[in-house]
Amino acid sequence: MTAIRWVFLDVGGPILDETLLQEHWGRIFREAAGAEGAPCDKDLYQRLSDEGIVAYAGSTTEYVAWRLADGDLDRHRRIKKRFWGNLRSMSDSDYRRLNPIQSGAAEAIRDLSSDYRLGIIANQPARVEGLLREYGVWDQFQVKGISEVIGLFKPDVRLYQAILEKAGASAAESVMIGDRIDNDIVPARLLGMKSVQFKVGRHAAQRPRTPGEMPHRIISRMEDLPEAIRALSEPS
Repeated sequence: MTAIRWVFLDVGGPILDETLLQEHWGRIFREAAGAEGAPCDKDLYQRLSDEGIVAYAGSTTEYVAWRLADGDLDRHRRIKKRFWGNLRSMSDSDYRRLNPIQSGAAEAIRDLSSDYRLGIIANQPARVEGLLREYGVWDQFQVKGISEVIGLFKPDVRLYQAILEKAGASAAESVMIGDRIDNDIVPARLLGMKSVQFKVGRHAAQRPRTPGEMPHRIISRMEDLPEAIRALSEPS
């Protein structure tokens, strides 16, 4: 069994608690859809979002916008454009307020940094760097793979490959921690990485479609992550 040397974390979920952000996200999306002639109340948005999550849609926004557009490509494009434009205009103070650090995350990261090299693989805007610096965890990571900076987005395995190459790490000696089976566990396992699912939030409803998509470990508290990683490091 190859020893684990590298531990890669997603940001949304394991490091940042996105509960408030997702509520804001839904409100902004519903406003954008309504402005483009596709009314969507909270119940409909929740139902379509849940469908997209269970269906491994990758981008829930893409899925819900497509369902609401009902095959109208131009309306689909307009909904997304309005939504992303409104979301990106969020002030830095609101961005911080809606993205508190996950309970136990800073402590788990410090613990892991004593035994492993750490990296980030995340679908996040570039300004997440400032937030993670503020929370005191950014410099704990030797390699940072932020999608907006790199121009690749999960579940594209090329993002994972690029970060592994940058780290000088093999997949066999690496483990990925994320809250999503579709974006985190599946691409990691395709490359031969170990995986840990942080089962929290709306993506906790996802289920592996095949045995090959099962995470190697499941945790529901970040405090349990160091123990889960060390268990994976032990000879079987």
